[in-house]
Amino acid sequence: MSTPAPIGQLPPARICDGLVRAATEHPHALAVVYGDRRTTYGELLDRVARLAAVLRDAGLEPGERAAMLSYNSDRYIEFYFAAIWAGGIMVPLNHRLSAPELAHVFEDSQPHILLYDDEHQPQAQQLKEQHPDLV
Repeated sequence: MSTPAPIGQLPPARICDGLVRAATEHPHALAVVYGDRRTTYGELLDRVARLAAVLRDAGLEPGERAAMLSYNSDRYIEFYFAAIWAGGIMVPLNHRLSAPELAHVFEDSQPHILLYDDEHQPQAQQLKEQHPDLV
């Protein structure tokens, strides 16, 4: 099991500072609502730190790209912060793009890791077949 990155080890861009500040000052305040899921700032910070550790364990190196194919959701927010927290560069993939358009984005961005939700498994599988080194 992956251990979360310590809070003091933020990436140089410091884009996660707002999340850390909110979780420190208001850990029980509501951060995200998606459908029937409700996440506090403390929970969000914990999930982001754990996902960042998983991304690093999967081989994401600082400066490498991690792509996300998903609908806009609470999980998307977690991935956004986790990719940056892990030192990576987040590549958002528009779920409305056709297969050739997604392939072009992949060729251009060269992501190391692809995260996707259940609904986008067919497109993700196709991308993984075209890019066998993709994690």
